[in-house]
Amino acid sequence: MSKLSNKTIAIALIGAVASLAACDKEIPKDDPRNPSAPKVRFTSPQRGTILNEVEEVTVTGTAVDPDADLKSVTINGQEVSVDAAGNFTAKLAVKPGVTLLRAVATDLEGNVGKQTQAVMAGKMSPNDTEVADGIMTRISEETLNAIGRGTAKYIADSDLGALVAPMNPVINAGAADGPDCLYGQVHIGALDVSGATIALTPVQGAIDINIILNGLKVPMVANYAAACVDGTSNISANADKVTINARLQLAVKNGLFDIKLINPDVTFTNLRINTGGLTGQIINLLQIDRAIGPILGVAAERFVVPMINKSLAGLNTTKQVDVMGKKLDISIKPAAIDVDVDGAMIRLDTSFRMQGDTEGKGFVYMANRDPAMSALPGFAMAVADDSLNQLFGSLWGAGVMNQTIDLKTGNYGTAGNLFSKIETLALLPPTVDANGDGSLKVVIGDMMAKFTDNESALVTAASINGDVRLKVESTATGELRLAVDNPNISVDVLDSVEGVEGTNALSNDQFEAIVSFGLSRGVAVAAGTLGTIPLPAFGGVKVENVKAEAKGGFVMLTGAVR
Repeated sequence: MSKLSNKTIAIALIGAVASLAACDKEIPKDDPRNPSAPKVRFTSPQRGTILNEVEEVTVTGTAVDPDADLKSVTINGQEVSVDAAGNFTAKLAVKPGVTLLRAVATDLEGNVGKQTQAVMAGKMSPNDTEVADGIMTRISEETLNAIGRGTAKYIADSDLGALVAPMNPVINAGAADGPDCLYGQVHIGALDVSGATIALTPVQGAIDINIILNGLKVPMVANYAAACVDGTSNISANADKVTINARLQLAVKNGLFDIKLINPDVTFTNLRINTGGLTGQIINLLQIDRAIGPILGVAAERFVVPMINKSLAGLNTTKQVDVMGKKLDISIKPAAIDVDVDGAMIRLDTSFRMQGDTEGKGFVYMANRDPAMSALPGFAMAVADDSLNQLFGSLWGAGVMNQTIDLKTGNYGTAGNLFSKIETLALLPPTVDANGDGSLKVVIGDMMAKFTDNESALVTAASINGDVRLKVESTATGELRLAVDNPNISVDVLDSVEGVEGTNALSNDQFEAIVSFGLSRGVAVAAGTLGTIPLPAFGGVKVENVKAEAKGGFVMLTGAVR
């Protein structure tokens, strides 16, 4: 059998892994390889313990110094008493999610020994739970103005005639049962404008919309009959400006946005009707000057409502993506929309599920209050930690984090030279911590790793714990995604593991390779998972200077819009 060092390695990594001291240099007193450092170990709870709904945990352990000059032991910064035999007991507060237990033992000479492990607490929900209000987003007046600008540009650049063509005939007088001896029908051939502006103003329960169309040109064809004599004439309606004031009603029905434009009021500046060769009898029958306003009101709904729906389409997503070799089903759908004078609040139900997640115990559910978003300008979105914890719980249940990595089939640097494979086993799912000091992080607890050498012998085993801070980034296409920032990972080389016995100090290269793997694995779990989730966005709205922070159980994203 291969041998294992009986000294625990517990090293905190912030940023990239630093180069380790050369063999001929003095080992620092807080270096985990320091033979004079105290040895601190937890005896309970066991690694990977799930506590369910509790607020504190009793931990026990031992702390022994080789020179019998132990000075202090702290767990998560709290000093604990150690009896003459080196035993300690302490009660520690835990919160929903994964809590890391960081033990630090110091002796009178300043030598430091460490160990880290994890427990998970909180109410568990089944992985197939749809998370109500998993994402909430606030449409501010600034965002509405950005949507209005995008819609106005669409109107100016689009073939509006094609949009109104299905309305033909737009006027049908005297021909309810088909053409007769006295009838008139008008067909729109095109609808052109030289420019457009749209203003959206939130009011209680709805959004007022003001549409201005400049340089209106509407060529039309009139088919008619008078005294049973048929005729055709080219006519037109032109105006310097058209102003349409209406109200948008926004609702959600059956998981889809339901948007209606109601009560359009249309006024013209310098409206000119060219009736061509129409007789007075047909002109009176058609009443084009009266009909053109309602026609444009209906036309406005045909090009405004689809654009508003397009802007909101990013808030309704059903797709499947690959995450670490398995399929993730994503469902984001609207549940409710409420409008007030400050804007609109949209609530989205979410489901992030890995296929084959039957082995898990669910995910930690945290009861959160709605985040304060009403006064926020620009862009604001809140993602509930429950949504992301469902993702991690399902990931864990599907066994995605349990992998055998063949180091001989790729470029793995030093690790590939020293080891032939690494086997990982996650005892707990990662959880998102959005309730702490304002920083946003993924907490990784008790991810176990076994290292096999090039002769297929088990060299050692390690436990990976820590947290990875998150940030938000914009992709090349303008989508927002969560990305990793500063990792803080601890790697403990275990005292004993099945298949390994005795003592044998690891080489510097082995030590560095193990620590480097722990760091990279922690980053890979966070980045490889959360990076696949497309955060909802508003079409036609560019978001700038986006930042992410934790606020009351939510991942809060804010930024400027244009």
